[in-house]
Amino acid sequence: MQEILDDLKNPRSRTKFKKWLEYNPALVQSLQAKQKSILKGFLNESDDKYRLNIRVALPKIEKSLSHIITHSIDYLKTYSNIACFSETIESPIMWSHYADSHKGFALEYDFKNYNSPCINCSNKCRFAHYDLLFPVIYSDERFNAKDFIASYFVQSMFTKVPFSVFVPIDDDLAIYKILLRKSMDWKYEQEWRIISHCNTKPAIYKKPTAIYLGVNMSTRNKNILKDFANKNNIPVYEMYIEHNSKEYVINYK
Repeated sequence: MQEILDDLKNPRSRTKFKKWLEYNPALVQSLQAKQKSILKGFLNESDDKYRLNIRVALPKIEKSLSHIITHSIDYLKTYSNIACFSETIESPIMWSHYADSHKGFALEYDFKNYNSPCINCSNKCRFAHYDLLFPVIYSDERFNAKDFIASYFVQSMFTKVPFSVFVPIDDDLAIYKILLRKSMDWKYEQEWRIISHCNTKPAIYKKPTAIYLGVNMSTRNKNILKDFANKNNIPVYEMYIEHNSKEYVINYK
């Protein structure tokens, strides 16, 4: 939040706001005479007066910005749908975390010739060509989302106006950079993600190339999956612990 406030305190930040207004002449025309006068003063006042006015308004700005940050996080959680994959099938930690302590199963896919479901979708949205498979970026440093928050803040200001408002986005891939960044602590997952911004969850129109059964999977569930795999001509592998190894190894047969 502090970086956004620092940008706002800088009188040069008004240049970006002027550009937003140039893109939206209808917005300026819709203002009342008093509002236009205030806006004109805000854009043309001296740098010193601008800094003073921002300093006076800072408590309200901080409260509003904190509210916007919370809303933007909720937006990312509800608007984005993610399907997660891993490069590895032999990680005991992954089987413990994501397969009910080895009681579940894993599906293998071949994404060499993966085509986004967006290709045949009738709802051509602005994110259609990005609904693809991305590698997760592991880093000790969190992604700086201040530009995304700033754009979201401006967009939220104009949600109730009776006409369309265009807000230029500094980084069109910011959402993806946010959703693909994870701490180095998670690097062992070797994760990839399909990200969709549609109302539906990512649809994978591909047949699994294999099914892997967990070490602790019940005989009943194994038989159900084996029967399904046999009917659909899908190879099945059973995970097992390599007891003769000096290392903690999980393998499949």
